[in-house]
Amino acid sequence: LTLALPHWTPSLQCADRRAHSCPRSMVDSAMLPSGGSLDITRHELHVEMQLSSPNLAKPRLYAFALTDQLAAFFSELAKDLGDPDMVIEMQSASGAAVSPLMVHSFAWKAGRSIIAGGSRIDVAVSSEESAVNAGEGCPSPRRRT
Repeated sequence: LTLALPHWTPSLQCADRRAHSCPRSMVDSAMLPSGGSLDITRHELHVEMQLSSPNLAKPRLYAFALTDQLAAFFSELAKDLGDPDMVIEMQSASGAAVSPLMVHSFAWKAGRSIIAGGSRIDVAVSSEESAVNAGEGCPSPRRRT
């Protein structure tokens, strides 16, 4: 059995092209211009993501099953940002590239950022429980006394 996996190419080019070998994903994302923010809310079976970006007239809301790969989200994100061929990459806090084949349940952690077309999208992660505790979502039922 042979599996055909999509080709994965890191999104960033080395800042110094004279370097002998410079891992593209190791470019310091903090040095990139801000491309907006992505607020992730993790639910029991899915994640909801709200993107706010200066490139969008209004925020976009996405939802994916926890078992879906990041690649589908990256594809939709590139289209919404106006360039379906844009390479999108997630970076960990250490600067390592996160594979687009990783599923959402493992991908969304503190310190992650999205690199999209040379801009950095900051990521904030919360759980459904913390969103409800903060006053978002369904109110808690009241008890009759």
